[in-house]
Amino acid sequence: MELGSFLISVYSLVDLFSKPDITVSPDWIPEGSAMSIFCHSLPKSETFPLQYALYKNGEMVRGFSHSNEWKFSSARSEDSGDYTCGAKTPTLEKKMSHVLKIQIAELFSRPEVKVSPSPLAEGSNMTITCDTALHPSRRSTQLQFAFYVNGSTVQKFSLSKKYQVYSVVPKDLGDYSCAAATPTVSILKISKVMKIQIQGRNYTVQNTVRLTMSAFIFLLASCLVFHHLKTHQQMESKSRK
Repeated sequence: MELGSFLISVYSLVDLFSKPDITVSPDWIPEGSAMSIFCHSLPKSETFPLQYALYKNGEMVRGFSHSNEWKFSSARSEDSGDYTCGAKTPTLEKKMSHVLKIQIAELFSRPEVKVSPSPLAEGSNMTITCDTALHPSRRSTQLQFAFYVNGSTVQKFSLSKKYQVYSVVPKDLGDYSCAAATPTVSILKISKVMKIQIQGRNYTVQNTVRLTMSAFIFLLASCLVFHHLKTHQQMESKSRK
């Protein structure tokens, strides 16, 4: 028996390395911050160097290599999940760690469009606010905001969370949305769309067509009535002669 085969046979009878332990640093991870995940295992012999892999929600996300550390430069909410790591020798057994639940803390909430005054009257001054809330431990974080109407940008990213329209007219109405982002735009969140209309009026194309048709029908009916009355008067005038 060759020496290599003999050593493999001997080591296969004992644990070549301990069950891996998975850890994360730091303990609390807000969106946009760096995090590192470690996989620790103690080999019983330097003859069999270990390789490590990282799994998220049961699926491999980093393949086997000799590095037992995985770095994330800017953690996002979608990085939250159940993590495990695996350790193995080049040709022999593989062991899996326990499950580590990692939750990325939300730096700020999804923004919400708010309009003032409400209800809105034609000719009034309108203020649109992009409302969001920072995590209590990150209230000093500076955010920037942008505003959109019907999908087009009406105010580019700036530190102002308000967009103002003076003396509102129909062309100022429509579907409003806003975005909030960190200074480097590494984290960007977009609000839901809010349809803004003037109280008691709807400036959709459909209603404009309806109003036009109603006006046309009214004019046509008026003309017919006028023609009928005029004809009737002419007939009465002739009958009197």
